[in-house]
Amino acid sequence: MIGQNIENFIAKRYFSLKKKDSIISLIINVSIAGVILGVAALIIVLSVMNGFEKEVRERILGITGHITIKNYRSFYIENFDSLMKVLRSNFNNDIIGISPYIFSKAGIAARGIQDGIIVKGIILKYDQDVGEWQKYIVRGSYSLSDTLSNNGKLLPGIILGKGVADRLGVFVGDEIVLISFSSNTNFFDNPMPILKKFVVRGIFESGMYDYDGAYVFINLFEAQKLFGLNKNECSGLELRIKDYNRADEVAQKISDFFRYPYYAISWMTIHKTIFKWMKIEKWVMFLSLSLIILVAAFNIVSSLTMLVMEKTRDIGILKTIGVTKRQIYRIFLLNGLFIGIIGSFIGTIIGVLIVYGQEKYRWLSLPGDVYFLTTLPVDIEITDIILVNIAAIILCLIASIYPAKKASDLNPIEAIRYE
Repeated sequence: MIGQNIENFIAKRYFSLKKKDSIISLIINVSIAGVILGVAALIIVLSVMNGFEKEVRERILGITGHITIKNYRSFYIENFDSLMKVLRSNFNNDIIGISPYIFSKAGIAARGIQDGIIVKGIILKYDQDVGEWQKYIVRGSYSLSDTLSNNGKLLPGIILGKGVADRLGVFVGDEIVLISFSSNTNFFDNPMPILKKFVVRGIFESGMYDYDGAYVFINLFEAQKLFGLNKNECSGLELRIKDYNRADEVAQKISDFFRYPYYAISWMTIHKTIFKWMKIEKWVMFLSLSLIILVAAFNIVSSLTMLVMEKTRDIGILKTIGVTKRQIYRIFLLNGLFIGIIGSFIGTIIGVLIVYGQEKYRWLSLPGDVYFLTTLPVDIEITDIILVNIAAIILCLIASIYPAKKASDLNPIEAIRYE
């Protein structure tokens, strides 16, 4: 039996073909190019999908709390001040900020136009510790304090989503009217709606259509008056924690602590559908683009099969001098491995450079009026690179099995006679 070093030596010799084997060499080079293209495309596409997922996650976490606390028994939480104190004293190591809110549907009217919207009542000093709405203000300011309208009236402030403002045709300083029926009063006992005037202090654009086209913000105490709530009532509490990835764990701890009537739900659970869909889409794209590498794998089968036919006499001679069937098998398997490693290495470098260039120089832009971004987002993850490289190398090895087995099964006497 000849030593194992001969396997690597012969495999490298066969991989570095001479000019007379130009057709086989060309097919091998095409196979390597296919692996390069597939690996680079996978890294780029997965990075783009990671970028979009990261942007969506950051925007969701910028406009909502990491954890929301609600009441099982009622639409509202009573004495929220006391509940906030209990949370701070028992979960101080996890919680950064707590913000009470009121959440309800209402009507809105301005310039003779009426529409349905969602009102969120907040206390600004608390909400700043939980969300990041202030960075999405595109007109006016992040303020709900009383101010003079363009008509010279002193009115409480309101912040509108850009979609709402555009439909109503209003700007900062304009007056609007919110309309609601008191949620604590039976409609048939008191069918008269509650109307309250506000002045537009700011307009936000988060890029999330469901928010920009439906949400307005007012002061929590104004919301209590608008919806007929008591002074210390709110719809729920939003919490911001130190590590948003632990939101499910912390939410469970809070639910276990209160048991009843309060429960906690994390942002992961609330927005589970959208992130699940994005994960599925990512895997579908991974499998689809892997077909590029699969095509290269078919080229590997053909190129190595031709190589076996070309080197039939050599294989016969090797077997007669003591090279085992297993070693012959490994020689051709190594050729497939070389193709996979070289293609994956070069493809990874190309893919990473393109992603890095897009991240730094922003070569590709997006129409801001269609998407919520002006440049194509990218976010490269080391786990994706490792997964892509492993998949490419495994496919190349699988493609090498048939020609390697064909070579190892050759009869040495017939192989030497082969012309």
